[in-house]
Amino acid sequence: MLSKFPDKQPGFTLLEILVVISIIGISLGLITLAINPTDYRRNLENEARNFQNLFKLVIDEAIFNQKEMGIKFHENYISFLVFDTQTNIWQPIADDKLFADYYFPAHVETFLEMEDVEIFLNPVDDVERKIASINPLKDFKQFEEQEEPITPDIYIFSSGEVTAFELTFRLRDNQDYEYQVLANDIGRVEIKSTHEKP
Repeated sequence: MLSKFPDKQPGFTLLEILVVISIIGISLGLITLAINPTDYRRNLENEARNFQNLFKLVIDEAIFNQKEMGIKFHENYISFLVFDTQTNIWQPIADDKLFADYYFPAHVETFLEMEDVEIFLNPVDDVERKIASINPLKDFKQFEEQEEPITPDIYIFSSGEVTAFELTFRLRDNQDYEYQVLANDIGRVEIKSTHEKP
């Protein structure tokens, strides 16, 4: 007996074709995001704004709760400190998720200046490494080994006064784009770009 339907021809169904097209579209979108330099530049500005907002939060916390606080800089992250009045030492803020260690993305470099002196957070040669080794900005592990007290690099006092600084955010692979977070000693914080916006 002959079947009413002819034998199936080899090929793809419409559903299979749509699934393949969707997968290709998603892959191309992810590749475009990964290689688009504009996204890195936008991310750089976001990092500067994130730091500015965090710094303002620390100022508010210090003023409202009458605490002496500080920020400790490391090569690729920052830690928040609070002054313990009972022990008279600076301690990391361990129990507050808002002030947990903040890590910068791998494609972002930071440069810290205080009183027109650059602090080498990312030493690139032997001279800078030597300067960084005698710099007061050392890692917590080094402090623990030497049993020296931890001290902030930037102080935020309960009066609202802060250590004046200039923190520059720059892309590792593109030196043309950078943002600076500037703070004066009365706690005014602003961001400026040192390049033409695309």
